Amino acid sequence: MIYDHIRNISLYKGLSDALDMALDFIASAELPMDNGTILLPHGVKAIASEYETKPTNPKGYEAHIKYADVQFLLAGSEDIRCCPIEFLEPVGKYDEASDCRFYDAQPGSGFALRLGAGYFAVLFPDDGHMPGLAVGEPGVVKKVVVKVPMG
Repeated sequence: MIYDHIRNISLYKGLSDALDMALDFIASAELPMDNGTILLPHGVKAIASEYETKPTNPKGYEAHIKYADVQFLLAGSEDIRCCPIEFLEPVGKYDEASDCRFYDAQPGSGFALRLGAGYFAVLFPDDGHMPGLAVGEPGVVKKVVVKVPMG
């Protein structure tokens, strides 16, 4: 897992061509940005969305196998609960089409990363995460999630 502000993005370059592509994309991202999916080289895809955060996420934690997530906030603030999947109990089966498996959210499990405008997190396949959580009262965020192929 990587958690930092966009001003420090150069520290994480060189890990892979695909991750470099994702980091370059978020470094150039700015408002206004239309919602939707943008296909990039190296199998990378960026998904821009705007939504209201919630006090809880009934689906629990999620994790991916084929992709890492680079989650970058352009506006607003949200918490992302994080926990290594080795400490979580799977719920249901892995869905290959959506590259997602859900995990039970035990009370007190994991820790929160606070994303505000300009902050990003890189969540690798072993990083269970529960995004979209309200910081205090629910509020609207503008976010880009960049899917980076692993492998």
